[in-house]
Parts: sequence; C-alpha cells; structure tokens
Amino acid sequence: MLAVVVAATALPAAAAKRPGKAQLIRAAKKHRLHAFPSCDPFLAYVRSRTLDDVGPFGLGGNPFVLRDGVAVPATAPAAEPVAGVDYSPTNVQESDVDEPDLVKSNGLTMFTVADGTLRAVGLNGATTKVIGSLALDGIAMESLLLSGKRLLILGRHQVPVGVGPGPPVDVGTPVIGAPISAAAQPDVVITEVDVTDPAAMVVAASLTLPETTLVDARLTGGTSRIVISSRLGTGISFTDPTAAGGEAQATAANRARLEQATADQWIPRAVLTRKGATLTRPLMTCDAIRLPARFSGMGLLSILTLDLRRSLDTPDVDGIVSDGEVVYASASSMYVTTTRWFSPEQQTGSPAIGPHTVIHRFDTRDPARTRYRASGSVPGFLHRQWSMSEQRGNLRVASTEQPPWTSAGDTSQSFVTVLDEAAGTLIPVGRVGGIGRGEQVYAVRFLGDEGYVVTFRQVDPLHVLDLSDPTRPRVVGELEIPGYSAYLHPIGPGLLLGVGQDADADGRISGAQVSVFDVGDPRNPRRIQHHSLGRAWTEAEWDHHAFLFWPPTALVVLPLQGELQGIRAPGGGWFAGAVALRATRSSVDELGRLQHPAAAGQDASIRRALVARGNLYSVSRNGVLVNSEAKITKRRAINFGSSPP
Repeated sequence: MLAVVVAATALPAAAAKRPGKAQLIRAAKKHRLHAFPSCDPFLAYVRSRTLDDVGPFGLGGNPFVLRDGVAVPATAPAAEPVAGVDYSPTNVQESDVDEPDLVKSNGLTMFTVADGTLRAVGLNGATTKVIGSLALDGIAMESLLLSGKRLLILGRHQVPVGVGPGPPVDVGTPVIGAPISAAAQPDVVITEVDVTDPAAMVVAASLTLPETTLVDARLTGGTSRIVISSRLGTGISFTDPTAAGGEAQATAANRARLEQATADQWIPRAVLTRKGATLTRPLMTCDAIRLPARFSGMGLLSILTLDLRRSLDTPDVDGIVSDGEVVYASASSMYVTTTRWFSPEQQTGSPAIGPHTVIHRFDTRDPARTRYRASGSVPGFLHRQWSMSEQRGNLRVASTEQPPWTSAGDTSQSFVTVLDEAAGTLIPVGRVGGIGRGEQVYAVRFLGDEGYVVTFRQVDPLHVLDLSDPTRPRVVGELEIPGYSAYLHPIGPGLLLGVGQDADADGRISGAQVSVFDVGDPRNPRRIQHHSLGRAWTEAEWDHHAFLFWPPTALVVLPLQGELQGIRAPGGGWFAGAVALRATRSSVDELGRLQHPAAAGQDASIRRALVARGNLYSVSRNGVLVNSEAKITKRRAINFGSSPP
C-alpha cells in the first residue's frame, strides 16, 4: 500500500496564506494554564463544576474519563565505572535524562526489584552474587531511579478508601462523613533507599500518595521529577443510599458535603514516613494548581520535583486540572500531553474537528523547582514519548490525525509539527502532513536534523524527514517493506536498527523481525539486513528499556517469547528468554539464545540485560544469568529464591 507524501503544509492547512505570529499566539493562548491565586477561587471552581454531577453515590466511580463529551478508556577508591564505556546504562531517549526501569546499575552493583524485594547484585563475573536485599512488605515495586548513593523505588500498594497508611494523623480538617465502602484504591509509593553500602541497604524515607497512579518519571542530575495522576475531591467521603434512606436523600446529603468541603479535602494527600514518624498533609497548595482555559475534566495531574541531595520531605509540586498521558523530557524541559476528543455533536463548521493533543511545557533547569512555561497543541494523537523531541529550543511532534477505531481512520494522515515558544504559548512554525494515509504511527525517532517515522496497515513505510529548517519540515525519502518496526535505534553512522513484526502482503503478522536500514542517503533509505526471529514477540516493541545495544561489539539483546521450532524449552516449543545478536552493516548474526532455569510454575521470562566488565547479565524475576559477553557462554546462574550455586 503506497503512502502518499506531501510537502510542508501551511498553518492551518485550509488557510490561503500562512497566518502571522500574532495570530498563532492568539490561537495557542486557549491552551495556556492559569494559576489559582488562592483557595477561594479554587473552591468556587471545583464546586461549580461538580455540584450538578453529585448523586446518590457521590462523585466518580465511572471507569471512563470524559473528554469533551466523549467517553474513552481510561500505563573502593578506584575510578568509578563510566556509563556507556565500562557498562551499559538503561536505554533512554535522551542521554542526559535517565528514566525509571526494573534494573539500575552503576557498573559495580546492579539493583533490581522482583516480588516485593529489592536486591543488590555485585557485578563480578564468575563470582557474581546477591550481596544485599531489602523487603518492602505490601509494596509492589515497579521501577527504580538511581542517583549516586540514593535509590528511588517507584511502587504502589492497595489501601481502603478513606484510609491512609500509618496511624491516623490530625491535619486540621476532619473527613466529612463515613466511607461508602472499603474498595481498594491504587496508591503511588515513592521509597528513598540509602545504598551507600549495598550489603546493608536502608530505607531513608517514603512518600505515599493515596488514590493516585504513576504516569512517568525522569531523573536529571540529582533531581527526579515524578508525574502522577489523581482526581480532585478524594478527601470527601460521601454517604450511600442505604445509609441515607434512599437515593434522593443520599444526593441531598452528598451535595451538602460537597459544599462544605474545604480546600484540603479537594486536594490529594501526601503521607511522609521517616524514622517511624508519619505526617499527612495536602500534596500542594491552592496557588500551585493551574487551570486550562478550556474545561478538561476534574482529574489532577501533578509533577513532584525531588532533589535527592536533600530529601523527600519538601518536594516542589505543580498541579494541572487535567489528565496526563505522555511525558517527554530534555535536559532543560519537561513536556506533558493530554488528548482531547470530540463528539460529532460538538463538531461545527467544515472541515469536521478531529482530536488534538494539548502539550504543556515546564522549565526544569532549576534542580529544586519546576516552572510552567507554555502550552500549545497539535492535530491528532501521539503514539508514545518518542513522538516528541526537542532541538535547539524547538519541539518536534509526530501525530496521527484519527484513531484506527473510527471510520475516519481509513483516510487519516500523520503529521510532524515543529513548535516554538512565544509569549507563553507553543506555536506551530512548520508542519508536514500526508504521511501514511490510512495508517497509524508505529515508531518515531528524531536524530539531530533528521526524523524517521514508521506507519503501518499492510506494509511498513519508513518515512525520512529533513528537519534542518524548522519552518519547513519535509519528507525526503520513503521505503516500503512487509511488516513494521515498532522501535528504531541508531547503531552507527547512517544506520538504524528496527525491531518489530514481519507480515504478509495482506498485513497479517507472522513473527518478530530485526532489520538494519541504511539511511545515509535520506532520499534513498534501504533495508540492507533482515533477520527473522520466528513466531515470537519481544517486549522491546513497546518498552524501549528492554532493548540493549552495546556499541563496542555491536551486541543487541532482546527479550523473546514465542513458539519457536527447534528450541529446547520447558513445556515444549514455547520459548521464554532472550536472543543475542550482532548487528552491523554487513550482517545480523544470531550469537545465542538465553534461558533462565525455573521450577514448575515459575516465571523465568528474561526482562532486561546489561553489559559490565566483559560479561552479559540477563535478569528475570527468578534471578540473574551471567554469560561471557564475547561468546555468550554461561558463567554463572543466581537464583533469587535460594542461595547462589
């Protein structure tokens, strides 16, 4: 299926001539955020927006989020080792901005989480062993951030509605009424661990954020910024019809409780625990909350700025009355997006209005604070964080016009828009459209002045873009091959490695594949190597942290699962492990397949791999397998459930 490519479009596309800068700023200002000056206007706003919606069961309880009227579904004194030279760090989008992951390493010690336990593993090749462990009861640990001798664990646990961890603490404002039920609600738990001595790790403090979910996080220098999503009014406990004597009585009682609620009950709580003492307080002040000019629901997006050289005691917190979906960060800025959807009844004029993505920019140059800078929007919706990239102060954004589940998805196109900041807004200064009509974006990679966009429906067009002039981005080359790449990674000058799925002429997926693309000539991209991995899939297709590329030896390691013929695996033909490849311009060679030993019922799927001191370490929930990095030969196996062999 041939994808139609057009030249840079005017902004907006339907205009006869390009609008001026002042006009673009006026259009973008409708997305700019405005802070509440105090708690009085904050209370007036939340009450006016919720009084008509309160009912016999209070607020919330709907598994969908309403966006613009459309319901959509609501994820020893030796030289210190040098990342990228002595060991492989986490695979991240920007080299100077770390991202949370299941495994973190400093080249001497590897830290990993599994089944509620943090483990420190000494990276000593044939003598590798677990040197320390720390169990955090009741917390499901999901990812880690490491800064010097401080480790942040980002996790969650379940607590009953209206009940916070630790003993009750009087915060000056009692909760109104009694909880409707003790249904479990998610919490975000941020645990700070002192790993100065990996053999004796100690919890320094923990911060629990009840009834919230983790959106994403970043670490720049010694400062982490954690983005969470919650809803306003979690401190208000409503009555139910049974207790009130009927639905009408419950509705009246709940309206009264909503009108009586104070600012502290509308703002989510934060529970700090340090040295056995627990303190509960509002997550932020009213003047730290910003409001979009256009109503964006009653969700609350929060950015917590934690300087790890200090403590969790006093985070800087910024809030937006909105949802948050995709996070991207450069060394100096953080961008958070939310998609706005439109129902046919709301669309007026011609052409019909489609979804668009609102983007908020924050300044992150101050290690102790995060400052709001500007907002803007692009047409359509974003695929993942790779859809955004900052270059010389401009933000490049790849978006798809319509989702595939709508009839308009058959004629949808994708765009790359370049945004610049002006007068507190993000204005589009250049845009190219017509990318992959009738298809959707599967992978994006921006590298300097070039961009690469993969779209897919039946075949995989790889589009090469020239972004050297931000006011005139252009598609200059295109390549079509069967299947698609879901992740793109540079492996040398003019070379891209694609990880994804092969497909037949009708677009039917047939199994995992790895491709090497020569993009040295942007006008003539070519696939020069291809390697099929069988009827399997790899986690690296949707989570780039699972991908390992070690430049010194061109080593690629991918977690792999599937029904692979000729592979000896527990349970017959099902393989759950990893594959090691050497990928160069001249070939893609399979060096070996790795499997962790496992007893019946154990999950030995390999999730991550890293290189240190000439060894390749693969990590599963069960343990660590140590191989020679040069020949992929087994040196040692460590089982987390028993003493090291």
